Amino acid sequence: MPDFQVELLARLEEDGIPVVGSIIEDSDVNGFHYVRVAVTRDSNNLQQPSNRRLNDFKATLAAEGRRVEFLLHDASGLDLEVGLRATLLYAFPNDLRNVFLSADGPKARVWVEPKHALNDEEVKRIEQKARDYLEVLGVQLHKLVATGDENLPSNFACLRVLRHVAPASFDELKVELAKSFTIPSEDWLKRRLDMLRRTGKVVWIAGGSYACSLDALRGLGSARGKNSPDVRRLLALARRGR
Repeated sequence: MPDFQVELLARLEEDGIPVVGSIIEDSDVNGFHYVRVAVTRDSNNLQQPSNRRLNDFKATLAAEGRRVEFLLHDASGLDLEVGLRATLLYAFPNDLRNVFLSADGPKARVWVEPKHALNDEEVKRIEQKARDYLEVLGVQLHKLVATGDENLPSNFACLRVLRHVAPASFDELKVELAKSFTIPSEDWLKRRLDMLRRTGKVVWIAGGSYACSLDALRGLGSARGKNSPDVRRLLALARRGR
């Protein structure tokens, strides 16, 4: 290991920043290094080490004329999507709200949820950062897509499809939605369903299935009263414990 990498590793350890694997030198940019850092969440769900701490360390090195880029990994399992999300949100906090990934073998499609309309230069920077992160892990970036540019299911669409297939497992609902819409990743859909559950639009039925709540059914145009076919269906499911 080159002297600077040995020194850098020692300084990171001294500062309490956990490094995953080897420090990698960029073959195209002289003196530029990639450092994989294991991140966790504390009891308050705050990232450790924090982005401020990492930025301060980068600034110290930059003042010495040295350049490093941190690639953040989920220490609980080095999950590819979690690590990429942490890295891009860390690098572009003013531009991105969320990041999702769908992988097909050695290729991956990255979906970004922007906070504002991204210009071409911003897209190029985000795309390059995603490519750098994935290539370190042996994965090729196939395409980077802003979620607003794709045919994603709205809350109403999710509820409308669920109304027709309930009770449905997560996988069953995903298959039905995919017939008409683009699903960025399982995590994207899980977050959407969790939000609908927390707002009282979706209920979790014993046995691991989803269904629309009575409030959601009425909002979808269900007839009111106990004779409504949707209400009768939901009550029957409840009696069967489904």
